[in-house]
Amino acid sequence: MTPTAKLTCLLVDDNEMNRLTLEHLIELTPELELLGSFANAVDCLAFFRDGGQVDIAFLDIEMPMLSGLDLVRILPTPQPDIVLVTSHRDFAINAFELNVTDYVVKPVEFPRFLQAVERVLKRRQVPASQPARADPGAGPAP
Repeated sequence: MTPTAKLTCLLVDDNEMNRLTLEHLIELTPELELLGSFANAVDCLAFFRDGGQVDIAFLDIEMPMLSGLDLVRILPTPQPDIVLVTSHRDFAINAFELNVTDYVVKPVEFPRFLQAVERVLKRRQVPASQPARADPGAGPAP
């Protein structure tokens, strides 16, 4: 991965072993800084509503009270990059309709985790070779 400033992140998973595994993978990834680890989406939502912000949210899907997909639908904007981490492949279509950055199937292996982080990094890069245009509807200069 290319050296960049650390991306802040949080994770939400109701399974303690899965949370500990993701915490460890985040700890092993120099590009990431963990700001929160939640056992449910309700506590995570409170974090955002209290003004908390992160660059990446790693979310489980099936959780009591509020699913990861429900959480994505109601997160305040601007939303972080969302990486869904689940043991179910069935929700992939719903997830990408919500414009998530990645969809990782458990058990999460470190190479696949790094691939998801790299996808976030690429998504956040602004091409330096393409200067911003003042009027996107304007044609090329004469």
